[in-house]
Amino acid sequence: MKTLKQFYTSQAGFTLVEITVTLVILGIVLATAGTALFFGNRMYSSTEVKNTEKYIGDSVYKYIEKKITYGTDVLILAWNSTPTESATYPNYLVNYNGTQRAGDTSATMQSAFLYKGYTDEGKNPEDILGSKFYGTYTMKYTVTLPAISSDEEKAKADKRLVTLKVIVIDKDGKEVYSTEGAVKNLNSDIAISGTRSDAVSFMNPVIGYHE
Repeated sequence: MKTLKQFYTSQAGFTLVEITVTLVILGIVLATAGTALFFGNRMYSSTEVKNTEKYIGDSVYKYIEKKITYGTDVLILAWNSTPTESATYPNYLVNYNGTQRAGDTSATMQSAFLYKGYTDEGKNPEDILGSKFYGTYTMKYTVTLPAISSDEEKAKADKRLVTLKVIVIDKDGKEVYSTEGAVKNLNSDIAISGTRSDAVSFMNPVIGYHE
């Protein structure tokens, strides 16, 4: 057994082969750790983006859903309709970017932000969630009426029901998230502008309601 003095005075060391093998192993470990870290960060970023898109879509959906469900009166108008202030429908929701309504064809803006109020009568509408909430995203929504049954009682119930869909759009105009569901008003039939048609769909409609 070597004494402490012998240990410190020994000239023995690592051979070139041992150093080379050690460096190779160290390189493999660092490369593996770096790859895992890279893909981990990438996966985390991707998950955060998807969570943000979902949060925006779900928040807008829940807000509109609540107004349609609990409004004592609800009115669905075409996107380019001029809402009229009245005691029956004192509140309106519109898809608006502060200067222009979101439309329903490729020739018009199809996505923007959810506003509450009037956009054609000189009054300042309220940006409900705030432009910072959306970040680089916009959104659009559709309200679709169900097919009406020939049964009178069923038809009356159906007139309280619509399908609401909210779609989130990224800065490149790509649809990145959507959420959809049936929404039923608990108080009265949902009114529409014009003649009611089976399964008619409104893109970015003006939604009038009474709290």
